Amino acid sequence: MTKFMATQPIYVRVKYGKIYFDRISKGLVRVRQVKPDGTTGYIDLADEDMGKLAKGLFARHKQLHPEAYQVKKQKTSKLSITPGSTHMQELKAKHENAYNKWTAEEEVLLKRYYSEGKTNSEIGKLLKRNTGAVESRLRKLGLAANTGKQEASTNGNPENADFSKP
Repeated sequence: MTKFMATQPIYVRVKYGKIYFDRISKGLVRVRQVKPDGTTGYIDLADEDMGKLAKGLFARHKQLHPEAYQVKKQKTSKLSITPGSTHMQELKAKHENAYNKWTAEEEVLLKRYYSEGKTNSEIGKLLKRNTGAVESRLRKLGLAANTGKQEASTNGNPENADFSKP
């Protein structure tokens, strides 16, 4: 009679009783079934054969229940999200130069308008760009501090400051 090692068996409840996986010795596992009426049966498997058994069980299950292995389609979002290209087209309609690379001429104009004290919003309209793009380019050129957005920036000119707001 084989002596069982002192490891906890793993068991699975099935329709016809329980199936236990017992470690018998190093490299050997006993798979035994205990039916509700008390009858038992078992097979001994080498560790390397456990993978083959699992593969066979999955293959058989797939044959018997193919619906369990069908890839379910992901639900499409019902939110109205504008595709990127359409979004870009909308921005380009509003700001003609949106997403275009800055040219050397535009940078010269940007620096000139900034030094004249124009607001970022005014510069954006003149250069046909979004206010955020103007602010970003000014920061990149080192002309504006990286402190966040200001809709009507004074561009360092106190004459353009609005002191009516707290």
